[in-house]
Amino acid sequence: MPAEAILFYSYGDVVTYRKMFLRDAVDEEHTRNKLEKLERMYAMTQSPVCRRKMILVYFGESYPDSCGNCDVCVRPPRRFDGTIAAQKALSALKHTGERIGMHLLVDILRGSRQHDILAYGYHQIKTYGAGMEYSREEWLFLISQMLHMGLMETAYGENNVLRVTEEGYRVLFEGQKVMLALPPERVSQTVSSLAVGERSSEEQRREELFQRLRELRRRIALRQGLPPYVVFHDTVLEEMARRCPLFAFDLYTIRGIGERTMEQFGAAFLQEIRTFALEKHAQGEHFPGIGCIQTLPLFQQGHTVEEIAEQRKLQTSAVLNHLMASYERGEAIDISLWLTEEARFDIERVLTSSSEPFALADIYERTGERYTYDQIRWAIADYRRRQHRLG
Repeated sequence: MPAEAILFYSYGDVVTYRKMFLRDAVDEEHTRNKLEKLERMYAMTQSPVCRRKMILVYFGESYPDSCGNCDVCVRPPRRFDGTIAAQKALSALKHTGERIGMHLLVDILRGSRQHDILAYGYHQIKTYGAGMEYSREEWLFLISQMLHMGLMETAYGENNVLRVTEEGYRVLFEGQKVMLALPPERVSQTVSSLAVGERSSEEQRREELFQRLRELRRRIALRQGLPPYVVFHDTVLEEMARRCPLFAFDLYTIRGIGERTMEQFGAAFLQEIRTFALEKHAQGEHFPGIGCIQTLPLFQQGHTVEEIAEQRKLQTSAVLNHLMASYERGEAIDISLWLTEEARFDIERVLTSSSEPFALADIYERTGERYTYDQIRWAIADYRRRQHRLG
């Protein structure tokens, strides 16, 4: 018989349940599974896939058609032939041995250079970087549909990794077609481009970073049981996307970021921005300070200045410039490798003896030629770093 049902949902419900799960947690794996299922339920409310299809897939039943009655079927989103996109995602998942989750799968498709991908050799698989035509947010939207359509499934008992299903294998090897809903951003872009022309590359880059930062905020909020705005407001994320700060001190200058939020969330957002900048740099785009964040990790891993210079095909002076600039802008670097406390004090005394800036040669002479130019430059970087913090 015909029947009607109304689904009531709210992001506040997700936050409430997440807090409850974390508060009453006894077994870590059991809690992680409940949190994953909770996020899957919320994703279902947002999904453009036929409701009946999703529910039957969840209980292990294949349903090739759409019901024609639910809200998604009655008011269908714009769809496209997503077979190639699905094959890329399924192939990448298969080539990793089906040991990864959704977010790492997206990073592989997007050609990310993050640590886990390089450590496990995922950057060497055939489909690494094969999905650059979609943003991170768009891939999450598409893969969620693949889950709800039964092309993949979540192995809740195995750290929530993804598995290719029989239906997925039919798409991957038997040429079965897949129709996917066009990501909302693509719909709005299509309408916008028809009306006012394509956005500039700068606007596209800013929008892509903004969406990635919003996704990061969503994951942090879910993990900690917080409303997203408590992490950072959209206005803060928009400013991050506009300025693309690569260093801690640069984040501090954004209105809405204080000591507490910086301590709690700053490192995660800074890493996301750096990953984005490195990916875009590899595609030929330029970001001020990109050389510093390429050099800094090598130094933090224990490589000497000479080794870094050889590896990056730079002069040692250029490597030192990167390290000094990074230190001045808030990075943790042990400068005692180059500068003693006595030398720092002597050089700073000259620096502060006049309101007018001194040339390096002047400081060299005024300190009795006891210190090298590199030591003087390190002392200047240290002084500027402390002035910046005070400011």
